[in-house]
Amino acid sequence: MNQKFFCPAPWTSVYYHKDSTISPCHTNRGNTETLTLQEYVNSDWLNNLKREFEEDKVPDSCKMCFERETRNLKSTRKQFLYMVEQFGFSPTFKRMELRASNLCNFKCRMCDADSSSEIEKENAKYPEIRKLTKQISVEFNHETEIIDELRWFLDTYPTLESVCFTGGEPMLIKTYYQFMDYMIEKNRTDNITIDLFTNCSVYNPLFMDRLLQFKRVNFTMSIDGVGRTAEYQRHGTKWDVVEKNVLQFVTIPRRIYFNTAISPYVLLDVSSLAKFLMQLYELNNDILTRCYAVISPRTLHFENMNNDLREMAYKEIDKAVEILTPTNFDVFKKEILGIKHQLQTTQPKDPDLFVRYTRTLDTIRNEKFEDVFGYKLY
Repeated sequence: MNQKFFCPAPWTSVYYHKDSTISPCHTNRGNTETLTLQEYVNSDWLNNLKREFEEDKVPDSCKMCFERETRNLKSTRKQFLYMVEQFGFSPTFKRMELRASNLCNFKCRMCDADSSSEIEKENAKYPEIRKLTKQISVEFNHETEIIDELRWFLDTYPTLESVCFTGGEPMLIKTYYQFMDYMIEKNRTDNITIDLFTNCSVYNPLFMDRLLQFKRVNFTMSIDGVGRTAEYQRHGTKWDVVEKNVLQFVTIPRRIYFNTAISPYVLLDVSSLAKFLMQLYELNNDILTRCYAVISPRTLHFENMNNDLREMAYKEIDKAVEILTPTNFDVFKKEILGIKHQLQTTQPKDPDLFVRYTRTLDTIRNEKFEDVFGYKLY
């Protein structure tokens, strides 16, 4: 198929969200029907999505990836195409990504109520946030009882090779403990890779004991900054606690990644993050990079940075690139240099939107952008 349009995800991947909407990936949220896994795999919605790709069309629900690619940024589609290039294409389910709950102890500025019960509660109390970010209203967190469906899927698709745990914070979500127990019971620990994304706020030995029974684990630590920057972008962070947990996680005998949601806040202190990543590299020379530029919500799209903030970001990006010498960090360096190029070749789109969002959260959370970054937003 024409790789200019094609994405293998509808054939090979399932993303199961806590509200029971199922789609091929976390980027595609076009399916609004409440379906079981059994219903989804034979649904008209999925069959129509496949047909559009077969006809070299870009489905409406997939336009986010293509928009990112026009900006020379990472996209979910490109990641799936890379996997096909490496291992070939087989039209059967190989990957499952789970968001069994939005239970989380953080209110990250680039996140939303779908992925954080704390943001869900904050939005209910302060509707002006939802108005700015155009988030839809969601019900208060209820961990969906889906363990029977997950067991069915595991038994029905022996081709399943990868299970991804996201949230919320995975170590707080009981479904993941139950599903790992079932995979262990079914002797799938050698042929299923566990992909985990954690905010590093929790170190739970009961979770880790189960996790380390799997031969292959991609353990991803979400790290956007250090110190005050980390606490500002990921509200709820206590940096001394997170740092202590990171230093434990980075040495576990599995593949370790860091993942950064690159917002304007991150760009303004990215050299400090680079220094910390080099400390982690000294502890584990095999640490690898995952990252993405935040372009949703639009309030945090880097295109909304004013010219002063852009100049600050250029200096920080240049410092970070100079610091991150190992090839392990090439993906991260490419992404921030791509953002720098976009900033240098475009004009600020809506600086007031970024200012209003930042000031709104500052007021609600009793924080100050100026105290963290030394610049007053007018």
